[in-house]
Amino acid sequence: MSPFMDKAKTAVIAGIAAGILDTVYFSARAYISDSTPGRIMQAIASFWIGPSSYEMGAASMAFGLATHFGLSILMAAGFVFAAIKLSVFKGRLIVAGPLYGALLFAVMNLIVLPLRWPEIYPRYNGWASTAEIGLHLAFGAVIVWVVRRRAAA
Repeated sequence: MSPFMDKAKTAVIAGIAAGILDTVYFSARAYISDSTPGRIMQAIASFWIGPSSYEMGAASMAFGLATHFGLSILMAAGFVFAAIKLSVFKGRLIVAGPLYGALLFAVMNLIVLPLRWPEIYPRYNGWASTAEIGLHLAFGAVIVWVVRRRAAA
């Protein structure tokens, strides 16, 4: 396998693993908030479709899920193809995961989410925001863990 394809495969595996972690997190948060994971998927789809995604049922849920995992894979690819080359991360992969996760949190909350919901982002929402920061640190750590495992194999 070519080095590029090996890195691409690593990015897909890392993105799916981190995406699963995020799915478990937001599913639990949805149930705690008296919502559903499907509603969260429709909210993700609404980034592309707009408010009508909430009326589209399973189709917009599937589109939201595909978008969610597509973004997770892109985030993992950012680390695999770019961030891992930064000298600050060399030999410090234990620190790299949470740092990369913090960067992803900042990008999501200061750029991506405000594009769709400028009236509510950026925001700090107490423990909910603290939990989201922790999730992103773990998200980055999962990406790095997969990269390390694949590199060692």
